Amino acid sequence: MSGRREPPVRGNSRGAIALGLVHRIEALEQEIKGLNSDKRDVYAEGKAKGIDPAAIRDLIAYRRDPAKAEQRSEARDELLRMIEDAERGAAPRARPALPAPGAGITLTPDGMPDATRVHAHEAEGEQ
Repeated sequence: MSGRREPPVRGNSRGAIALGLVHRIEALEQEIKGLNSDKRDVYAEGKAKGIDPAAIRDLIAYRRDPAKAEQRSEARDELLRMIEDAERGAAPRARPALPAPGAGITLTPDGMPDATRVHAHEAEGEQ
Protein backbone atom coordinates (compact mmCIF):
# COMPACT_ATOMS: atom_id res chain seq x y z
CA MET A 1 0.00 0.00 0.00
CA SER A 2 1.25 3.46 -0.86
CA GLY A 3 -0.55 5.24 1.95
CA ARG A 4 -3.24 6.97 -0.12
CA ARG A 5 -6.88 6.60 0.79
CA GLU A 6 -8.94 4.30 -1.33
CA PRO A 7 -12.53 5.13 -2.21
CA PRO A 8 -14.93 3.44 0.17
CA VAL A 9 -16.41 0.22 -1.14
CA ARG A 10 -19.68 -0.98 0.36
CA GLY A 11 -20.15 -4.62 1.04
CA ASN A 12 -17.99 -7.65 0.66
CA SER A 13 -19.30 -8.87 -2.68
CA ARG A 14 -17.01 -9.86 -5.51
CA GLY A 15 -18.23 -6.81 -7.43
CA ALA A 16 -17.24 -4.50 -4.57
CA ILE A 17 -13.83 -6.17 -4.30
CA ALA A 18 -13.31 -5.89 -8.07
CA LEU A 19 -14.28 -2.21 -7.98
CA GLY A 20 -11.74 -1.58 -5.23
CA LEU A 21 -9.04 -3.34 -7.26
CA VAL A 22 -9.93 -1.30 -10.35
CA HIS A 23 -9.59 1.93 -8.37
CA ARG A 24 -6.19 0.87 -7.05
CA ILE A 25 -4.95 -0.12 -10.52
CA GLU A 26 -6.15 3.17 -12.01
CA ALA A 27 -4.30 5.09 -9.29
CA LEU A 28 -1.13 3.06 -9.97
CA GLU A 29 -1.44 3.76 -13.70
CA GLN A 30 -1.56 7.48 -12.94
CA GLU A 31 1.56 7.14 -10.78
CA ILE A 32 3.34 5.24 -13.57
CA LYS A 33 2.37 7.97 -16.03
CA GLY A 34 3.90 10.57 -13.72
CA LEU A 35 7.06 8.51 -13.19
CA ASN A 36 7.49 8.01 -16.95
CA SER A 37 7.17 11.76 -17.40
CA ASP A 38 9.84 12.28 -14.73
CA LYS A 39 12.06 9.73 -16.48
CA ARG A 40 11.73 11.61 -19.79
CA ASP A 41 12.70 14.80 -17.98
CA VAL A 42 15.85 13.14 -16.60
CA TYR A 43 16.87 11.88 -20.07
CA ALA A 44 16.28 15.39 -21.46
CA GLU A 45 18.42 16.87 -18.67
CA GLY A 46 21.22 14.46 -19.52
CA LYS A 47 20.97 15.32 -23.20
CA ALA A 48 21.09 19.03 -22.39
CA LYS A 49 24.30 18.39 -20.42
CA GLY A 50 25.89 16.52 -23.32
CA ILE A 51 25.20 12.93 -22.25
CA ASP A 52 23.75 10.70 -24.96
CA PRO A 53 20.33 9.37 -23.82
CA ALA A 54 20.91 6.15 -25.78
CA ALA A 55 24.13 5.58 -23.82
CA ILE A 56 22.22 6.12 -20.58
CA ARG A 57 19.57 3.58 -21.62
CA ASP A 58 22.28 1.15 -22.71
CA LEU A 59 24.12 1.53 -19.41
CA ILE A 60 20.92 1.04 -17.39
CA ALA A 61 20.17 -2.15 -19.35
CA TYR A 62 23.75 -3.31 -18.77
CA ARG A 63 23.57 -2.62 -15.03
CA ARG A 64 20.20 -4.39 -14.83
CA ASP A 65 21.56 -7.55 -16.47
CA PRO A 66 25.14 -7.58 -17.81
CA ALA A 67 24.62 -11.01 -19.39
CA LYS A 68 21.84 -9.71 -21.64
CA ALA A 69 23.75 -6.61 -22.72
CA GLU A 70 25.59 -8.41 -25.50
CA GLN A 71 26.69 -5.51 -27.66
CA ARG A 72 29.61 -3.45 -26.49
CA SER A 73 28.92 0.22 -26.70
CA GLU A 74 31.75 2.74 -26.61
CA ALA A 75 29.33 5.40 -25.38
CA ARG A 76 28.15 3.10 -22.57
CA ASP A 77 31.72 2.17 -21.64
CA GLU A 78 32.77 5.83 -21.52
CA LEU A 79 29.72 6.72 -19.44
CA LEU A 80 30.47 3.81 -17.10
CA ARG A 81 34.07 5.05 -16.64
CA MET A 82 32.78 8.55 -15.86
CA ILE A 83 30.34 7.16 -13.27
CA GLU A 84 33.03 4.99 -11.67
CA ASP A 85 35.30 8.04 -11.43
CA ALA A 86 32.50 10.06 -9.85
CA GLU A 87 31.75 7.28 -7.33
CA ARG A 88 35.43 7.16 -6.33
CA GLY A 89 35.61 10.95 -6.17
CA ALA A 90 38.42 10.86 -8.70
CA ALA A 91 39.08 13.47 -11.33
CA PRO A 92 37.67 12.49 -14.73
CA ARG A 93 40.03 10.55 -16.92
CA ALA A 94 41.22 12.52 -19.88
CA ARG A 95 40.67 11.17 -23.35
CA PRO A 96 43.84 10.83 -25.40
CA ALA A 97 44.56 14.01 -27.33
CA LEU A 98 44.40 13.78 -31.08
CA PRO A 99 47.67 14.46 -32.86
CA ALA A 100 48.16 17.79 -34.58
CA PRO A 101 47.44 17.67 -38.30
CA GLY A 102 50.50 16.59 -40.23
CA ALA A 103 52.26 15.24 -37.13
CA GLY A 104 52.91 11.96 -38.94
CA ILE A 105 51.12 9.84 -36.35
CA THR A 106 48.96 7.07 -37.74
CA LEU A 107 45.65 6.35 -36.05
CA THR A 108 44.17 2.89 -35.53
CA PRO A 109 40.60 2.24 -36.81
CA ASP A 110 39.22 3.22 -33.40
CA GLY A 111 40.93 6.64 -33.56
CA MET A 112 43.74 5.90 -31.12
CA PRO A 113 47.39 6.61 -31.99
CA ASP A 114 49.08 3.52 -33.43
CA ALA A 115 51.94 3.07 -30.94
CA THR A 116 54.07 0.98 -33.30
CA ARG A 117 53.97 3.65 -35.95
CA VAL A 118 54.50 6.49 -33.49
CA HIS A 119 57.72 4.94 -32.26
CA ALA A 120 58.85 4.15 -35.79
CA HIS A 121 58.21 7.77 -36.80
CA GLU A 122 60.14 9.07 -33.78
CA ALA A 123 63.05 6.76 -34.66
CA GLU A 124 63.07 8.12 -38.22
CA GLY A 125 63.24 11.67 -36.89
CA GLU A 126 66.28 10.86 -34.74
CA GLN A 127 68.35 9.64 -37.70
